[in-house]
Amino acid sequence: MAFELYGMLAGNVSPMTGENVKPAYGGEEEAFLRKVVTPIYDVIAKVLSAFHYFLLLFFFLFSLYVALPLVIHIILCQKINDCSPQ
Repeated sequence: MAFELYGMLAGNVSPMTGENVKPAYGGEEEAFLRKVVTPIYDVIAKVLSAFHYFLLLFFFLFSLYVALPLVIHIILCQKINDCSPQ
């Protein structure tokens, strides 16, 4: 598959036919693009999308971890009227 892709991109000529190298995935227009490249692209897009949501969740939880003690401190010091830094 990689060799065929390289041959297509480089414009290699088939020694048997004398034509530009074509993939063995069917002769219709853009067959290689639809049958090989697009599925690979779709998988990469799904992985990146899942990773994006993982990062959002991680930073949300991390911000809670950082901000929650500060919020608790502010609430408690307002109740006891002692907001001296700790």
